[in-house]
Amino acid sequence: MTGEVEDGNAAEALAKLRESLNAWDPKLLIEAGAPEDEYDPEAREIYHALTSGDVESEAALAICIAAIFAKWFGDPVTAEMCSGVAHTIWSRWRSG
Repeated sequence: MTGEVEDGNAAEALAKLRESLNAWDPKLLIEAGAPEDEYDPEAREIYHALTSGDVESEAALAICIAAIFAKWFGDPVTAEMCSGVAHTIWSRWRSG
């Protein structure tokens, strides 16, 4: 996954985001038996933020993820709570 993912690679990038979010499973939905695509709307928003240039650092990504999850689930979410998954996603994104 790179910062400039072509449309042909979008599905692969989204699959990697899904994998990271499912492993994180902040709402324990996957653990409770939710389908693997449970966090796909959030993954699409994260993908858009990464590909649009809205996110330029791991710290900014954590803030972005917190805002996305707060929006979708209505619970307060902090960047600190998202720092681990942000690190995972940012590392994968930057390494290609």
